[in-house]
Amino acid sequence: MKRSYYLAFPNGKSAEAIKTWQEMTKNARGAAKKLMVEVGATAAYRRGVKIVALEFNADPGRAWRAVGGYGRDCYCPDRRTRLGKMMGKRLDDITIPDVFTFARLLGTGAILSGTEVGLPAFETIGDFLVISIPVSTRRGDGFVPPDATLLKMSEYYGMKEAVKAP
Repeated sequence: MKRSYYLAFPNGKSAEAIKTWQEMTKNARGAAKKLMVEVGATAAYRRGVKIVALEFNADPGRAWRAVGGYGRDCYCPDRRTRLGKMMGKRLDDITIPDVFTFARLLGTGAILSGTEVGLPAFETIGDFLVISIPVSTRRGDGFVPPDATLLKMSEYYGMKEAVKAP
């Protein structure tokens, strides 16, 4: 899918969307890591924005029940127990943002191009924030990020090369 690249203004709405998404991700991962350390889990498995199972090296006890489909030694909280309900609530409270979350923060959603569906993304190139937006083939379905300047492809690749050069 063809994409257009935009340079986000440092204090603009697009840069704020990126920073908000990064902060949300950092907080969610921190909460997940804290819970994993607390219960002795070695890995977490997610479906969408939610953690649905944890992996343990040993049986974690009655508050957890084995689940299939995620790998060996995976468990989810057994909500029939008091401790399982509490662990389930803590997992439910953790929302790990995804690309759809970023798109909403930016002020758009999925973008259609023929039979493909694309979502905005971003990258940091040196000190610059660059947003990539899928180019829609549908008339009137394009999106331009707020407070951002369209980059020519030569400018985009020039930025990437400048960062690689010693």
